Amino acid sequence: MDNKTGAAGSALRQKVSVLVVKSAAVLMAVLIAVSISSCGSDIKTDSSRCTVGAVLKSGTSEYWMSVSSGMKDAADKYNIDIVIMYPDDELQDKQQNYLAEELVARNVDVLAVSPIDSRGEPDYVKAAANKDIPVITFDTTFRNSGLPYIGSDNEKIGYELAKQLAEAQNHTGDVGVISGDLNQTCHSERVAGFRRYINSEPDMKIVFIESGYANMQMSEDKVQELLEKYPSVRGIMASSAVTAMGLVAGTKDRGINIAAVDVQTDAINALKNGGIEALAAQSGYDIGYETILWISRMLDGESEADKVIINTEILTEDNIEDYINENENLDN
Repeated sequence: MDNKTGAAGSALRQKVSVLVVKSAAVLMAVLIAVSISSCGSDIKTDSSRCTVGAVLKSGTSEYWMSVSSGMKDAADKYNIDIVIMYPDDELQDKQQNYLAEELVARNVDVLAVSPIDSRGEPDYVKAAANKDIPVITFDTTFRNSGLPYIGSDNEKIGYELAKQLAEAQNHTGDVGVISGDLNQTCHSERVAGFRRYINSEPDMKIVFIESGYANMQMSEDKVQELLEKYPSVRGIMASSAVTAMGLVAGTKDRGINIAAVDVQTDAINALKNGGIEALAAQSGYDIGYETILWISRMLDGESEADKVIINTEILTEDNIEDYINENENLDN
């Protein structure tokens, strides 16, 4: 870390400034405006303060909006300037890379990224290292990168959801998986954990794994196609709640148990009404908040672990009311 970053960390004493860029299409105009207003090439509102550039996978789902909210609140508390950017959707890995590259080029003090493609470190990671800009990953990390990671234990999530489906099915019957892009570690790890548990059940079998649903609902036509192809299936895990809601609609009154990841209003209501059997309550807000907290501590010279695992509670009909009561901000 260079002297600039250390000085910024020690001078965190003023109110936060937040800039949100919704897509690459408007990025250059925003960068030009910021450059003019700051009389330089860096993205900075105050040269004595730390600026974190955060790149999400998306900005449209309830989950990613909660991540953004957590980051803003933490930045406000710890007096950090934050620039939050995201591509048009979770399929736009090249667009996401472009956003990160521009943040590095504009000399943010720290770069925080949730990569759409986890298969290898993109060029902006090396470019950041050449400028002594620390790179932090959140929600999702790169495979075998060694970069700091703040997020859930996704393999454990998949394992625990498989266990819930097994109990709901008396430890028998076929199950399936509807996953997000398996090039993302969060989804591939959830599938791996799910598979590990089901493989321990002698009377259960995974009969299909459908991938590529990045915060997209599965259409009812596609659900019906799967059910016709695999009539023996009795349970399905969806690796995101957005995808799960399409399953809830398409499997209504079919006696199929559904487990999913992420808490959002419609998924909470589906769990309460019996449409979802189990829900992994991954808090996007906590992940966003803890990412900025980690960065603040790092800048202040505090020793930080390279991995921070955020607790994920498994919700069922037995504990959903307690969860709602403890999280009064949920819209019931």
